[in-house]
Amino acid sequence: MSWLKCFKAVAFKASSILESALTIAIISICILIVTTVYVKVFETGNSVVFYKAKHKISELLLDANDIEFFKNQEYDFKTYRLVKEIEDFNENPFVKKVVFTIATNNKRRKFSYIINYHFETE
Repeated sequence: MSWLKCFKAVAFKASSILESALTIAIISICILIVTTVYVKVFETGNSVVFYKAKHKISELLLDANDIEFFKNQEYDFKTYRLVKEIEDFNENPFVKKVVFTIATNNKRRKFSYIINYHFETE
């Protein structure tokens, strides 16, 4: 029976080393995942101003139920500028192409949307 006590002592030490190695491996994997996500987020190069402008475009598209929306307009904000251009799409008078241009300090980007134009002209 004394040989079991010896085995138990050895097993306890080995399990402690095994637990430590497993813990280090888990922590290393977590650090790798966090670092990868962190690098991907900052690799896009988009600033908060750019995301604010995209959110403003979404707001404007949700308010596209007024005939005033379908006119060319420019929106000047403190940190960015939006230009909205309306065009006919494939010579169809009931479908409009809306092109938004976002201009920030360091970036200029265009977004195009196709919208059903269902207002009657008076």
